Amino acid sequence: MSERRRLRDGIPAAITGAIFARYMSPVVLAIIEGNVGELGAGATDTATFATGLLGMGAAKVVLAAVERRAEGKGGDDGRG
Repeated sequence: MSERRRLRDGIPAAITGAIFARYMSPVVLAIIEGNVGELGAGATDTATFATGLLGMGAAKVVLAAVERRAEGKGGDDGRG
């Protein structure tokens, strides 16, 4: 894997992770506290970190799917 490819995939993932962490962390915090209970100090930081990882992972999955589709390895899509 080339260095250019890693940067090309990593930068959008980091940006997406930051956006998710900023705007979706209150939702994740509510979900965590609803299932686990009150976490105390640091709960917001934990939710923000988890949400950022979720966003980065989602971006990587989408980029891999787009890249695979562009290479023609996406499988049979039912078109003749």
